[in-house]
Amino acid sequence: MSISWTDDQKKVIDTRERNLLVSAAAGSGKTAVLVERILTMITDETRPVDVDRLLITTFTKAAAGAMKERIGKALQKRLEEDPGNTWIQRQEALVSRAQITTIHGFCLYVIRNYFHTIGLNPSFRIADEGEMRMLKQDTVDELLEEAHKEGRPEFIRFAESYGSGNRGNGIAELILKLYEYAVASPQPVRWLTSCAAMYQMPEGASWKDFAGADAVLAELRTAAGDCRRQIQRALAIAGAPFGPRAYEEALRGDMELLEELMECTSVEAYEELVTKIRFQRLPSRRSKAMADADDTLCGQVMDIRNGVKDALKGLVKQYFSLPGETAMEQMCRTAEHVQIYTELTLRFLERLNEKKRKKNILDFTDQEHLALQILTREEDGELLLVKDGRERVIPFGIGSFRRGPDIFTGLDAAAGLKWTSDDSCILQIELPDQVHRHELRCVFLP
Repeated sequence: MSISWTDDQKKVIDTRERNLLVSAAAGSGKTAVLVERILTMITDETRPVDVDRLLITTFTKAAAGAMKERIGKALQKRLEEDPGNTWIQRQEALVSRAQITTIHGFCLYVIRNYFHTIGLNPSFRIADEGEMRMLKQDTVDELLEEAHKEGRPEFIRFAESYGSGNRGNGIAELILKLYEYAVASPQPVRWLTSCAAMYQMPEGASWKDFAGADAVLAELRTAAGDCRRQIQRALAIAGAPFGPRAYEEALRGDMELLEELMECTSVEAYEELVTKIRFQRLPSRRSKAMADADDTLCGQVMDIRNGVKDALKGLVKQYFSLPGETAMEQMCRTAEHVQIYTELTLRFLERLNEKKRKKNILDFTDQEHLALQILTREEDGELLLVKDGRERVIPFGIGSFRRGPDIFTGLDAAAGLKWTSDDSCILQIELPDQVHRHELRCVFLP
């Protein structure tokens, strides 16, 4: 008996050549939808794709094995329905060698096959967490010992300001923490350098002089959008049977305020609006207009609204507790400290990489960055895809990962999301509670 897909599930299965994000609850059939989507790609009448040209990755090896098994069984079922179909016979034979693996499994596949392109010793091994923890601690201790012996005045000022004790013992933890942030970026060195550059501003600087202002504004507008969605929920509850309909006017006013925040074109404009925002009072529960309203529904609306108010207060506290000019002035004063901090982290990154190469070991972040290094090249600070003369359709399916994989972030940046032909690379991501599909161009090495 064939599965009856919902309209939304059909959209996920059939949509092509565009970015697509699908959110679904646990147990709602995400894996089944992804398997069906893969099958429709394999059996497409106009542009069929061999299953071994698909990359489907999950967070665990067990999940990868289960996905491969489900695709294999689905192909077997299709073959039972159409035993003479030579194309499906071919796919059933190919599924055993299809790239259905973990994210790091894919990275290792790329590295083991193309290690020679980056001068890597092929006899490398993957270091365990305990070994890496000790190596990092030894490296940072060695680095700080050297810095103390050098005795640069700017380092001493940094250590006295941010370290604990007379040897600045807290500095090691700070370096290790910043290192972890850096290696979460596709370009760690560039990211660290840009962090230091952000603090280099002229005297009397304001938000418009801050290099990170666009990123801050994007974060603020996103937060306003999140709040708006919460008010939409509250409106839906207010409009439900026995809902507090008398609240609707105030809630629509909230929506207008939040939409204004979402449309702000500068941090200064956002600051002026959010610091002066005033919410309309809700009608009293004792009023005649609230006579039929259910107390539980009233409470739900008020809880949502209070949560939105608290979120906006948190933004004000985080970003606007000081006037913009004062905040920028304080950032300028810390520029020297930030410069030393990033320099130390860069030296730590370089020293740690040297030690790992001497030991011929890789950690998890190395797998991502080396795979990215093989698949891309850097030009004028930007990542570009390596061209080998042939581009292939490679749908990616990713399941259950905890944070965005660096390699796909980097490929995304390198690809630029530009469509130049019908040969395209499709990134499909399956999370525990959502399916995310993202399309980009990619080159698969021969």
